[in-house]
Amino acid sequence: MEKIISLCIFLLLSVALISPVQGADLLHRLTHHDQETLVIGRITAMDDTSLQVHVMYIVSGIRTSHIITVNQTCCDAQWEQLAVQDTALLSLDEADESEHSYDTKWGLYPLVIEDGQARLTGSESNPDYKALEYYINSGGTPLAFQFENDVITGKYDNGAAVRIAPEMDEAALRYSRDGVQQLIRPKLNDDNIIPLESKDTPDMLFKVTWSLAVLLAVVIALTYLIRRNRML
Repeated sequence: MEKIISLCIFLLLSVALISPVQGADLLHRLTHHDQETLVIGRITAMDDTSLQVHVMYIVSGIRTSHIITVNQTCCDAQWEQLAVQDTALLSLDEADESEHSYDTKWGLYPLVIEDGQARLTGSESNPDYKALEYYINSGGTPLAFQFENDVITGKYDNGAAVRIAPEMDEAALRYSRDGVQQLIRPKLNDDNIIPLESKDTPDMLFKVTWSLAVLLAVVIALTYLIRRNRML
């Protein structure tokens, strides 16, 4: 009995001495590549089972095409909060690369982009969202977050430390100054998606080229006939 009591006291002391507390597991997954791609995109169409998304930025992971389909494989409550023309952060795994189709992995998070900075909905009251917002605006570089009361700090693999909240320190401001402009853009040259303004361009180019060739042939023929008549 004494051994059990001693073990319980040891465990309680061990938990009490762990400070500050590290960020939530979901935040770690989102910011440490536990999905194939993490993107910011605008919803252009949706139904009960999928979204069509115009990808604006790649935060981390594989580089997608600029138009993708996102299948509803999780996160019903988050899905119901979204509407066409909303912008969101999407955690995705590939479903079918040939059709540019992806499955939702760790959620969909509404945001807006103001003055080049991503602002996650609810970040002012949710410390995890605040940390995730900094991760996006600082270029998607992984770091370990720590939370203690209202203070959020982060530490990069190279040892650099930042204070994110309640106010950013000089280092955090420097890393996040350029915001989403630090992120990768999606692929724009898509073999399966032809921009509206470029449709029928190959046919039109062929027709113009053929017309010019015929006109040139007529001019050459007329010139030859005129010279021949003069010689006669």
